[in-house]
Amino acid sequence: MKSKYLLIITTLLLLVIKLNISCKKNAVVQKENTRKQETESRTDTTNLKLSKHRDKLHIKPGTRMKLKVIHVVDADTVYLLSDDGSVRVKGRLSGINSPECKKIQVKTLDGKRSARCKGDDEAYGYKSWLYLNNLIQGKEVEIDCDHHSNSSKCKSGYYNRSLITIYYKGENLNKKLVATGNAFTYTKYPSKERGEYCRAEFKARKQKKGMWSLAPSSKKVLSLMSHKTRKWYQKHDALCQLALSSKKSSN
Repeated sequence: MKSKYLLIITTLLLLVIKLNISCKKNAVVQKENTRKQETESRTDTTNLKLSKHRDKLHIKPGTRMKLKVIHVVDADTVYLLSDDGSVRVKGRLSGINSPECKKIQVKTLDGKRSARCKGDDEAYGYKSWLYLNNLIQGKEVEIDCDHHSNSSKCKSGYYNRSLITIYYKGENLNKKLVATGNAFTYTKYPSKERGEYCRAEFKARKQKKGMWSLAPSSKKVLSLMSHKTRKWYQKHDALCQLALSSKKSSN
């Protein structure tokens, strides 16, 4: 009888010991998870602070800066680098918007990692990237930018991208992308070049260039784009006409 009670007591003690060990392990895991969350939180805060350091690019109004194209993300976003490596620009082509594409991670010409197109997300997204990439990847170009008032400081948009216009062999590539049907005039935001770019887009539509060759009408081409694109494009033609009429009256 004694041995039976002893066995029960021993079993209970073993269970208590196991539970105690399990509780300690859970406490360690919980502590580690909390530490990771705190680290991630600090990282997020750091990234948030870094994201506020915008508008670092300076170009004197009326001048252009020579840089080398080291990476083309898509048909409206590029990375550029100066010869001495002192200036590295993540540029968003101002006044235009290209169809979206699916992306992969690759290395830029200076060894950094960045995304680039691998296929369509919206119709013609990959082809528009391919057009720009074949044209300027690894080439020396000139850029100017959208300036803050009375300043050499360049404006930035989303993702800390400086709002730039690229010139290759003297030609405005922002306009060329629109004129060849590889980008829309981006009427969602104000642009001093809106009238000029709208005229180029209307001509590309009429001549069925680039993406405008995908369907019989511009309306059907737009149906191949995302809801987000179709939404901002709703007032597009009216805004273009307004810009064109304003340009005529100023002349």
